[in-house]
Amino acid sequence: VLFLNEKAKLMQIAGLTIAITALTGILLEETNTSTESHWQGITALISAVLIHAIIYTQCKKRSCTVSVITFNALPCLLAGLILSATGWFFERPQVSTFSVHSILATLYLGAFAGVFGILCYFALQQKANAFQASLVFLIFPLIAVSLEDYIYGYAISTHSMLLIIPLVIGIFLTLVARNIPVTSRCRDNSSQK
Repeated sequence: VLFLNEKAKLMQIAGLTIAITALTGILLEETNTSTESHWQGITALISAVLIHAIIYTQCKKRSCTVSVITFNALPCLLAGLILSATGWFFERPQVSTFSVHSILATLYLGAFAGVFGILCYFALQQKANAFQASLVFLIFPLIAVSLEDYIYGYAISTHSMLLIIPLVIGIFLTLVARNIPVTSRCRDNSSQK
């Protein structure tokens, strides 16, 4: 919104803020952690999202025509290989201790959630604006937490269940704000100019 000079309504910003706050609460509750325990990972994740957003908006602003595979999947593959090599070098993992669940989770994240998720996101952006398509990223973590709870037999906490209400309200406000017509007062002011 900032980099592309797109107009965003106050209700969209408020809805997005409510949704992000609720999602943060759900993730902190379900991972049973505080922000102090994994600050490096949180910082890296936020940095990656910001860098991706800046690059994407600059390409859109300059009308770059870059393939989705080239623009997203290949850099993600390269980053994954670099992270794997770095982890292998510093952590020295024992392959014999890998569980089937962890191997399947890694394959799922790489093949399905990674590449397929990126392709779906950009296909969605063909039909919706960037602001609306970005709301998908509020749902993905919720699906991941629910899937983890289902696979390992955990129950989603009552606190997280209650936080789903403001999450849905925030997403609803963001989507509905686009369809609110200009009021007669605003039309009168614009016709006087």
